[in-house]
Amino acid sequence: MNIFTYGTLMLPSVMTAVTAREFRFNPAILKGYARFTVKGESYPGIIPATDAVTKGIIYFYVDERSFERLDQF
Repeated sequence: MNIFTYGTLMLPSVMTAVTAREFRFNPAILKGYARFTVKGESYPGIIPATDAVTKGIIYFYVDERSFERLDQF
C-alpha cells in the first residue's frame, strides 16, 4: 500500500525510525485539504478545504507491519 504523509513523517529519517524500514518515496500534493496546527500538540492535522493544497511525501509499498507501527506513532 502507499501512504501520503504531511508532517514529521515527511522526513525519511523519521519514517525509518518509526517503521524500521526504508521505502521509496516522492514529493506529492493532496488537493482539497488544508494543513493546520493541532492546538496543544506537536503534530499537524488536515481538514477538507475546497481550494487548498497540502504538500507532502508519498511512500510506496508500505507493508502491514509498518502501518501498525505508524498507527502507534
